[in-house]
Amino acid sequence: MRELSVSGLSKSFGTLELFHDVSFRVARGERAGLVGANGAGKTTLMRCLLGEEEPDGGAVRLEASETIGYVEQQASLGAGTLHEEFRDAFSDILRLGEKKKAMEREIGRGGASEELLAEYGRVVLRFEHMEGYDVESRIRRVAFGLGFTDDDLTGSVAHLSGGQKTRVCLAKALLREPDFLFLDEPTNHLDIRMIEWLEDFLCSYRGGVLLISHDRFFLDRVATKIISLEHRTATVYAGNYSYYQKVRDERRAALESAYEKQQEKIRETEEYIRRYRAGIKAKQARGGKANWTAWSASCCRRKRRGLIISRSIRRGSARSAWSKRRIWRRLSAVI
Repeated sequence: MRELSVSGLSKSFGTLELFHDVSFRVARGERAGLVGANGAGKTTLMRCLLGEEEPDGGAVRLEASETIGYVEQQASLGAGTLHEEFRDAFSDILRLGEKKKAMEREIGRGGASEELLAEYGRVVLRFEHMEGYDVESRIRRVAFGLGFTDDDLTGSVAHLSGGQKTRVCLAKALLREPDFLFLDEPTNHLDIRMIEWLEDFLCSYRGGVLLISHDRFFLDRVATKIISLEHRTATVYAGNYSYYQKVRDERRAALESAYEKQQEKIRETEEYIRRYRAGIKAKQARGGKANWTAWSASCCRRKRRGLIISRSIRRGSARSAWSKRRIWRRLSAVI
C-alpha cells in the first residue's frame, strides 16, 4: 500500500463535535499540509492518526512495517547531553551495532562455528540496511542544519531553552527518516536560515509528510496538497497553499453567487404570490359585488311582478301566490 489512508474519521468531546467523515490519503513522497482555524481539531486529528487519541468512528490504515516520526509542539527530553539525546534516536541500530562487535570479538578468538558465521552475516546485512555506519554523520548533518554547534552537542539538554528543545525533537524525528513524518508547527522557534534548511530537507524527503502549520510561505514551498479542516470536515486540495486559497475563494464566490440567485428567485416567487393573492381578492370582491347587484335587481323585478318570498322559510311550507292563482307548492329554499 505504501500510503496512509484515512476514511470516515470522526471525533467529539461530549456534545462538542470536532470533525466527522474525514477522509484523505497521504502516499510516500507526498507532503500534505493540514490547515484550519485554531480549535478546529488539527492536533487532535493528528493524535488520532498516531493512535494517541481514540476516534469515535472511521478507520486509519497503515502497514505494520511502516514507521512514523512525530514532532509535537510541547517538547519532552531526557537529562543527558545533546549528543546522547540524538544517539537515542538510533537506539535499535546502536544495539545491533553492539551485537555485531560482540560477534566480531568472538570470531576473532578463533574456532567460530558455521552457525555463528551465518548469524554474523545476517546481522551485518541488517546493520548496513539500517545505515548503521552513517549514524554519526547523520547526527551532525541534521544538528548543524538546525543551528546546533559542536559545543551544543556536548552540553546538557536540561539547559536548553523551549525553542531549542523543540528543535531537538524535530532533529530526532528527522534523523531516522521514517516512512511518514508528522510535524505539528515545525517552524516554531526557527530562524529564516533554519526554515530554509528544513524546506530543502522536506522537499527531498522520500517518505510521506503530514504537517500542521500557520506559515503560508512555508506551506507554499513544501506542500504538494492541502487538507483543509473546516465546517467540521476535511476537504483536499491538490496543490500548495496559494493554489488552495485560489480554489477555495473561487468555490466560495460560486456558492455566494448561487445563494444570491436563490434568494432572488425566492423574492420573485414571494412577490408573484403576493400579487396573485391580491388579484384573487380583488376579483372575488368584484364578483361578489356583481352577484349582489344582480340578486338585488332580481328581487326588485319579482316585487314589481307581485312575487313574494317569505323571509322565514320552513321546509315543506313555502308558498307563493300571484293573485289567487297557485304558482308552486311545497317549495324548499335557503337564502
